[in-house]
Amino acid sequence: MTRQQEFEKVNELMEENFWRADCGLFDDPNIVNDEMFTLFKGEYFELLICCDYGYFEVFGTTEEEFAELEKRYKRWQDSRLVSLVEGFA
Repeated sequence: MTRQQEFEKVNELMEENFWRADCGLFDDPNIVNDEMFTLFKGEYFELLICCDYGYFEVFGTTEEEFAELEKRYKRWQDSRLVSLVEGFA
């Protein structure tokens, strides 16, 4: 798999599992020993999820790649918020 293919796989897995990890996206490992599960481990990237506290950790990204993931993640958060607000209307 190429770097770009792995990057898209990470994005796809994040989108599919967003409902389980909608509280954050980090590129630094947690220091409190939260239980993490590996969703993807490739040659270039590793994607972990913490289901207990609802966040992702992604490793191997450049600053630009991480910024792109953050932008997508923010869109998913905004979309979820809109749907929640509409549900109360």
